[in-house]
Amino acid sequence: MKLADSVALVTGAAQNIGLGIAKTLAERGCRVVGLDLNAEQLAQVSGDQIWGLPCDVADPAAVAEALDAVIARWGRIDLLVNAAGWICSAPVFNLLGKENARHDLATWDKALRLNLTSVFVMGSHVVERMVRSRTRGLIVNISSVMAAGNPGQSAYSAAKAGVDALSVTWARELGGFGIRVVSIAPGFIDTLP
Repeated sequence: MKLADSVALVTGAAQNIGLGIAKTLAERGCRVVGLDLNAEQLAQVSGDQIWGLPCDVADPAAVAEALDAVIARWGRIDLLVNAAGWICSAPVFNLLGKENARHDLATWDKALRLNLTSVFVMGSHVVERMVRSRTRGLIVNISSVMAAGNPGQSAYSAAKAGVDALSVTWARELGGFGIRVVSIAPGFIDTLP
């Protein structure tokens, strides 16, 4: 895939891995759209090279609206990098937890929404546009080495394992349309300033 002049969407682009990916794609000549929930941080990185577009990438209506804006501006989407996510640690049972020793459902739901549902929602909307416009594109889903399981990270590990399974499934479904789908599973990365 030629990166120069490609239209690339990067979720979670306001910080950490997503920001690094957005900057690198911009340096390689992509027209980059950075999507993130944190509008304030996104505004700080938005500029000539990255068009910051605040968006909840797990919300289908918000995603549809953002993609309409991208298509109106550049006419297509060539590349999607699903880098948005949230790492959380909570053991399934905490012997020292006096009031609630079990892993709580709210943390589970949030981890799945931010790490897996966001990939599904964003990816399915982008795929529809790629297929309808006959774009031979690429979707890169950021997974984690924790997808294999890590003590204390039930929700995060399950979500990232889901990202891997989703990527394999989509690769098989979409190859005939000329759309490649891969997942990348980074290890520990120091994202602190």
